[in-house]
Amino acid sequence: MGKRSKSSTPKPKPGPSKPKSGKRPKGKYPRLRATNAERAINKLPPELLLRIFIIGDEEERAKPARVPYYGFQDLVVRVCTHWRNLAINSPTLWTYIYVSRELSHESAALYLSRTTRTSLLDINLEMMEDFFEGDCDPDSWSSKIYLAKKTIDFLVENGASISQWKSLIARSGVPQVLYKILEHIHPQSAPSLKFLSVQWLPRLDSFRAMQDETLSVAYSHMFDRVYPETGDKLPQLRHVQFKAIPADFLFRKPLPMLAGLTHLELTLAFNTITHSKLCTLLLANPRLQSLVIGDGFVNDPLAGESTNTRVALPELRSLSLSWRSSISWARGVLNMIDAPGIESLKLACEESEWEKVLELIDQIAGDSDSPPAIAHNQPQSRQHMCPSLRTLDISTLLPDDDCPDIPRKLFSILPGITRLSAGGIALAALRGPPWFLPHLKHVDVSGEPPEDLGRILQCRIDGGFPVTSIGIEQQHFDSATGDTLPASLTLVRLPNPVEQDYYEFEEELDDDGFDDFDGSDGFEPEFGYFGDDGLGHDWLSDDDMIGFPGFQPHYVYSDDEHYHGNDYDDYEW
Repeated sequence: MGKRSKSSTPKPKPGPSKPKSGKRPKGKYPRLRATNAERAINKLPPELLLRIFIIGDEEERAKPARVPYYGFQDLVVRVCTHWRNLAINSPTLWTYIYVSRELSHESAALYLSRTTRTSLLDINLEMMEDFFEGDCDPDSWSSKIYLAKKTIDFLVENGASISQWKSLIARSGVPQVLYKILEHIHPQSAPSLKFLSVQWLPRLDSFRAMQDETLSVAYSHMFDRVYPETGDKLPQLRHVQFKAIPADFLFRKPLPMLAGLTHLELTLAFNTITHSKLCTLLLANPRLQSLVIGDGFVNDPLAGESTNTRVALPELRSLSLSWRSSISWARGVLNMIDAPGIESLKLACEESEWEKVLELIDQIAGDSDSPPAIAHNQPQSRQHMCPSLRTLDISTLLPDDDCPDIPRKLFSILPGITRLSAGGIALAALRGPPWFLPHLKHVDVSGEPPEDLGRILQCRIDGGFPVTSIGIEQQHFDSATGDTLPASLTLVRLPNPVEQDYYEFEEELDDDGFDDFDGSDGFEPEFGYFGDDGLGHDWLSDDDMIGFPGFQPHYVYSDDEHYHGNDYDDYEW
């Protein structure tokens, strides 16, 4: 047997190497097959496979956008040509427009072109430091407004017409940008806009943030175009969220967009809303089904004045009320709401004396003195405020862990509760006897579970009032489930609580001043590479760009442009 010559052994062909310096390799990625027939999923009808794509896309949207966003459709187009063609030719997969950086025009225009002129769109504008390429100090607000206008114009010009917007989410560290977005879209014909969420993320420095709020509402002429005289072109909104929005902007004049709603979430930044203005707002929304109200950081001495008016909300099923220290303000809000059909109630406070919390509980039970008069609807006797209540959240209500009387009294007047969210001091009251909440079936534990959680639950089982399921936060799940818990209990893993969002540019960036993709941000690109336009790409040719319309900070204002100060009139929308 002779030796095999070296030339007879075929050399393996080199695979594609990762491009250097962000350059795209030439040609198609060799492993992108026409289809993978060995996989059972590829034997599904295209309609069913597309439905799987849509479900995956919806699941991906629900994740917090703390890292550069990659839609589910951006991943499926990399699997094979069959999946790619199916995804690209399905406009439903491209209706979610997430914007967090300045436009890379070619990629964004291509993405927008994959929808149709009749597609309903979900718009998410994250206008923070990555978008503005720098700090959001008031001295530079005018340039930020200009850039926001430029973004809206680009979306509209490339097929994302406002008339197609089904939902709009806008978050920014610049309150004036949010005002301008509302000014821009509100007078337009937007018959499909049903959901609106606007959030200001103030600075961590409370004093500077309060200055920002005062400055942001100092230009009254800015509000004129947000309040049109006619309503024939107004969006028919049903669900509105205003988070940390200055009260002076919302209530200087009645906002037409805050009428006829079914779901309203209103949390103020610093100045508290007065009872009279809140009453006017509720009267304009008699069909509310859910209501979230939070007061401001600074207490207005006039905010707690009673309006002597009660508002009938017969369809209200969920109420969430939070306050920082003025429990008289919270009691006034409860006094004006007449909604016996409430099934879910959340109460939250940061600084309140336990005696005053007990007074609020008496009010819920119908024992409050001097109830307000009935003004606009039929008289009703002042009885138990929530006779139909089934879900109670007091996880952030109790001001003092050494006051067990609060949960005991609250539980004694709410025997119909079946679902409870509470912390350790409240859970201790469930041990019994006496047996509070006899119909309780599910408990969500707020914070670290008490050490005797297992004994508390076992006592209820022995007493004939078992809790069948319990939810524990992810950060405490392993330690809690290691204890002795009843075997019949169903355990639910809850997400960790989300802290209040604040804007702080200096602390958001890496040491070198840039938000690098080095893995320290919790994100490492596993597919493709980052090109010069700031978007993620796979190893495809230049005509196969599939990136999401993210914003890459490549536009730099020169010193000659003089974008500074508060010259808001220079930028007409």
